[in-house]
Amino acid sequence: MIKIALALNLLFLFSNVFPMSSSSTPTLESLSKASSDIVVAEVTATKSFEEKNSIYTNYDFVVLKTIKGTLKNEEHFDLTLFGGRQGKMVSIRPGSPCFLNKKRYILFLLNAKKKVNLSYGQFSYFSATKDNTTFFDSTRRAEFSLEELVKTISKLDGQTK
Repeated sequence: MIKIALALNLLFLFSNVFPMSSSSTPTLESLSKASSDIVVAEVTATKSFEEKNSIYTNYDFVVLKTIKGTLKNEEHFDLTLFGGRQGKMVSIRPGSPCFLNKKRYILFLLNAKKKVNLSYGQFSYFSATKDNTTFFDSTRRAEFSLEELVKTISKLDGQTK
């Protein structure tokens, strides 16, 4: 299992490094190019914990389909994000992703030396709709079928599978 820790402050770092559209939302092209791995994954478990007076949530994902990169189908990886609930304490960072158990997502990831991070923080995932055949991008208010997304990413980046 790959262990990771992520502070969403990376969002600000990446927004200065990678090209964005004029509305400060990364384009699908910039997401694809900035991501070493793009996967369809499902949350299998969540656990919040407190560390240094901050609350974090660890999300365990299982890869259902690899669109790009080296993560394999059925491989598990952990993604730890700021925020969550620990006892009576609740910590929320506006715009932070909150992944739901047993829900599927398309994740745009940075997977460098076994440290997996979201490539653009809050912009780095699309949520599956109820039928799990289409995915919704709440940032752009757009819905994609998985096939459409794979075709588009394939055109943008020659390394897709």
